[in-house]
Amino acid sequence: LSIEEKALRNFNPSRKVFRSSNSGDRHTVLYEAKAKDALKGFDAANVALEHLRGRVSKSTALGSTYFMQEAAKRLSKYLADVDVYIVSDLEADTAGKYFSRDNKILINESMLSKGLEYYETVLHEAVHAAYFNYIEQSPSAKRDLQALFDYVEHNSNLKKDYKTAYSMTNRHELLAEAFANPSVQVELSKVQIPGWLQRQLGIPETKS
Repeated sequence: LSIEEKALRNFNPSRKVFRSSNSGDRHTVLYEAKAKDALKGFDAANVALEHLRGRVSKSTALGSTYFMQEAAKRLSKYLADVDVYIVSDLEADTAGKYFSRDNKILINESMLSKGLEYYETVLHEAVHAAYFNYIEQSPSAKRDLQALFDYVEHNSNLKKDYKTAYSMTNRHELLAEAFANPSVQVELSKVQIPGWLQRQLGIPETKS
């Protein structure tokens, strides 16, 4: 199977027109799938492409791919009502976009030929969907995630590298990039989370 065929294994052809409730924009849908199906089939073989591009080491790429595979499985239960549409008329520089009012993810058709980057995009937008459907509904979860964002913003190098700077746009993007961007995962692994924040987040406190 080609890279495109692998990406489309769990999609069905479509010719519906999607109109965004967010912006009113119209998009012609080429393929559609439920998000939980679109997330299936992460291809670890594509890690070689990322390694050759020099984004991360091969061992880190393998670890990140395994992490993303597991994340996709765990996210699926929060995405039952989310649809993924492959469209050809997104802006050229837009890989994907989540429309919160419609609960739809749109993926640029051009991403189908980009291997692991395609899966990273689907996973990134799926995290946005899960965030808006669950975390956004919980004031305490939003507060905790904002506290994490504020700490990471001032105690990491994420802003300094073009491969990771986008994660510091806001707490939404930090969460999505933490799941889907191997370079962000590498930088986050270097951040020492203080005890008070570990307690706030409800994670086991580590001893330095």
